[in-house]
This record gives sequence, structure tokens and C-alpha cells, in this order.
Amino acid sequence: MAVDNYEILLEQPEGSNRQEIILKGELTVENTKSVYNYLLNNAYHTDSLKLFVNSPANIDLCFFQLIIGFMESRNKLNKETTVDIDIDESQLELLTKTGIIEKISSLQKEGL
Repeated sequence: MAVDNYEILLEQPEGSNRQEIILKGELTVENTKSVYNYLLNNAYHTDSLKLFVNSPANIDLCFFQLIIGFMESRNKLNKETTVDIDIDESQLELLTKTGIIEKISSLQKEGL
């Protein structure tokens, strides 16, 4: 699904009940509402979900707050959510220093 300046791809690997969602492009505060609505409508209730943040053109901390909130909501329903983040070194350093990587890792363990 291509919308404005970001892209969401939904996949379900053959022979699996797991959904995979790939997020690309401008993953910023301007797009959080529409991305969150997409996740709620298309992936919230699936038992196993993997989110790929795939080399975004831009990404901000608000977007990671969206991912964290989504993961926390799914964990309350005992749903598994994993996140694979492919970003450049400077962005990764920021996420590490702010504790976001640690928080996402912690939520992934809770949901298993």
C-alpha cells in the first residue's frame, strides 16, 4: 500500500500464520496516525506479527513511540510482536542512547 511519502507492505509467508509488515519511506510524526490506523485495522489481532522498519528515508522518535504503544497493546492480548530495524548508524546510536532499542527488545520478550 503506497500512500503519500511512505509505504506499507503486508506479507504472509507461505505455510505460516505469521504476518509480516514492511514500513518504508517517511516514518515521521506526520504519518503516525495513518500508519497506526493501518496496523490496527490489518494486524492488531493476528497472533504473530513481525514489523520490518526498512531503511526509512526519515524516521523520528514519535514513530518509535507508535511502535512501542502498538507492541504494548498487543502484549496485553498475549500476541507476539517482533521488530526488525534497519536504519543507519547515527539513527541507531540515537535509539540506543534514548533507551528505545532496549524498550523494544524488552517488549518482544514479554510478548513471547
